[in-house]
Amino acid sequence: KNPVNNKNNYSLIVIQLGTNIVEQVISQLVDIEFVSKDDHVFYTEVVNKDADYEDFKVYNINTRENKKVLEYGCHIYAVKDENVIYGELNTNTLNEDLYVYNLKNDQNILLEKNVRDYKYINEGKIYYTIGNNENKSLFSINIDGTERTEIMRNAEEIYAIDNGWMYVKKFGR
Repeated sequence: KNPVNNKNNYSLIVIQLGTNIVEQVISQLVDIEFVSKDDHVFYTEVVNKDADYEDFKVYNINTRENKKVLEYGCHIYAVKDENVIYGELNTNTLNEDLYVYNLKNDQNILLEKNVRDYKYINEGKIYYTIGNNENKSLFSINIDGTERTEIMRNAEEIYAIDNGWMYVKKFGR
């Protein structure tokens, strides 16, 4: 097969450090999107070559399980304790809708619509802004979708969360 027509031009290789043992674990993929600390690899693969449609899959290096989990076009922000935090473009607002997908029970929860900017997950809370270029508010929500809290208005950008402090650039005084 011509690799350009195939579109799955890459493979995933793991190398055991120390022994330099090389193993191919996924033979054909388009792109690796995210590798979590718990050995989950999120990647895209073209399944229907005529429609140019990519499936979004997860591969567990420990169990060798490989399954489709999300639709292509989403943006994975983080993976925390079997939970995938991701966004999908909302064509009405041109922002993203923020979701959490649980790998164990296949449950998908819409956390928030019209998310302008996702930034951080810290101690089970997700921090993000809602709004547009002129007016953004900073919010937090638990990974399970509870305790949605508006923290402040006119939040321009979250720079960092470090040692219990969040650094935010704010518009105005």
